[in-house]
Amino acid sequence: MKVNEFRELSRIGEIGELTVNGKIIKYKKYLPYTDKLNIVYTVLENAFDPEENVYNRIGLDTTLKYMILVNYIHGVNFPRHKVGDEMLNDVEEIINIGISSGIYKELIQNIEDDYNHIMELLQGKIDESNETKHFSNMMSKIINQISELDEGKLDDLADKVKNLDAFRSIE
Repeated sequence: MKVNEFRELSRIGEIGELTVNGKIIKYKKYLPYTDKLNIVYTVLENAFDPEENVYNRIGLDTTLKYMILVNYIHGVNFPRHKVGDEMLNDVEEIINIGISSGIYKELIQNIEDDYNHIMELLQGKIDESNETKHFSNMMSKIINQISELDEGKLDDLADKVKNLDAFRSIE
C-alpha cells in the first residue's frame, strides 16, 4: 500500500448529520489526535482546584461537555456574550441547549469511538496525576519521619535497638 492509499483510509474531516427536533445538525465524525489531546488538556486545566489539589468533578463534566459540543458540532453559530471588550462563547447556554435539546446525547452516540478515546486519555491523565500526588505525599511523610528522628531521637532509638535480645550478641 502506498502512502497516498494509506492516507485515503482516514475518516478525519468526514461530516455527519443528525436530526434533533426537526433541525439538521452537522458534526465532525472524527477529530485528529491533537484536537482530542487539546480537549483533554483544556478539560484538565479548567477543572483543577489548586486550593484542594484535586480535579473538580463538576468542572470536569462541564468543560468536557462544552469542548465536545464546540469541537464536533459543525456550522453552528454558538451563543456568545460580552466579557470586557471581547465576545466569548456562552459556555453555560451552549451546554444547556446541547443537553436539553438532545443534541449532546445524539452526538455522543454518533462519535462513540472518538468519545471513548477522549475519555480514555482523560482518565489516563487523571490517574497519572493521582499517582504523582500519592508519590509526593508518601515522600513527604518519609521526610517528616526522618526529620523527627533527627531531633535527638536517633540516639534514643539506637540505644533501644542495642538493648533488644537480637542485637546483644553483636557488641
